[in-house]
Parts: sequence; C-alpha cells; structure tokens
Amino acid sequence: MAERSGLIVGIGQWVFDECCRQVAQWRSRGWNVRVAVNVSGRQIPFGLSPQHIEERISLDRKSVV
Repeated sequence: MAERSGLIVGIGQWVFDECCRQVAQWRSRGWNVRVAVNVSGRQIPFGLSPQHIEERISLDRKSVV
C-alpha cells in the first residue's frame, strides 16, 4: 500500500535515517552491531539515492569517532 500511494519514499527515508541514528548511538556505547535495511526500488530515484545513503552513513561514522 505504501508503494502504491507513494508514501514509501518518505517512510523509507525516515526508516533509513532512524536506523543510521540508532546504530550510531549503539556504537557510541561500544556495541558493535550490524543492521540491514530493505529498500524499495521506488525509493532509489526519490530520496534514497546512493549519494544520500553514502552521505548519511558518513555523517554517522563521524559522530561515533
């Protein structure tokens, strides 16, 4: 339903950003965790581009170091 209505883009970006934020928080506490996030094909051209993903991951790595 989220894909058909177009809501998947906003939902997916929020989920991805929250996932990165949470992982950064866990790692700052010394927890070495890995997380997988499924991405819909519709999200890639509209908000979850490879550039956005790389930028977000880079931001969180810097905040942990």
